[in-house]
Amino acid sequence: MEKLPFTQENFNLYDVSQVHSLFSHSFKLINSHEQRENVVSKNGDNVERVFYTLTFQSI
Repeated sequence: MEKLPFTQENFNLYDVSQVHSLFSHSFKLINSHEQRENVVSKNGDNVERVFYTLTFQSI
């Protein structure tokens, strides 16, 4: 994803701990769920994509 054209300007990728830090002043992290899926890239390679779903509650 880091190589996509739109990620070069005004775009940030965050890991779970960074997202938690950004929201921790106003929200409590309730759940963090890691998910994985296998997808085919544009050049035909099989790629495992890892992503996270975070659930927050306002405090």
